[in-house]
Amino acid sequence: MDNAASKPLRLTLHAPPVADPARRFAVTARFTNTSGHRVRLLDLFDPLPVFFITDLAPLGDGEVDVAGMGKIDVAEGSLHYVDLPSGASFEVELDLAPWIRAPVVPVPHRLSMRYHNAYGTDCFHGSLDSTAITVSIGPGGGRP
Repeated sequence: MDNAASKPLRLTLHAPPVADPARRFAVTARFTNTSGHRVRLLDLFDPLPVFFITDLAPLGDGEVDVAGMGKIDVAEGSLHYVDLPSGASFEVELDLAPWIRAPVVPVPHRLSMRYHNAYGTDCFHGSLDSTAITVSIGPGGGRP
C-alpha cells in the first residue's frame, strides 16, 4: 500500500509490542496534513472495518484474517470533525483485537492499513495507505 503524492493527508501507524492479540492489539493511526491548506477529517473511526482495511501477516509467510469493509448509517447532524492546519497531526487509538478472526502466532508481524471514508460533508473523502510497520507479538498471542 502506498500513498499518492497528491493526497492532502499522510497516514502513519505505531503499535507497541502485543502480549495477547486476542485481548488487545493497540494501534495508533496518525493523520498528518501534508498540504498547504486546512484539511477537515471526519472524527469517526468505529466500527474499525467501516473505515480501515487491515493487512496483518507474519514476517515470512501467511496472513491473518482481519474483518474488513462495512457500512453504517449515520445522521449528518451527529457527525464530528477535526480541522487540521497545514503540518498538523491527529492521532486515533484503535484496537484490532475484536476484528481478528484467526489465530495470531507469537512472531513479528507486518502491519499496514488503508483508511477509507465516504461519510460526512466538506471533509476528506477517499483512501489513504500507510506504510508497513513491524509489530512484535508476544508469547501470549493467538485465539484459542
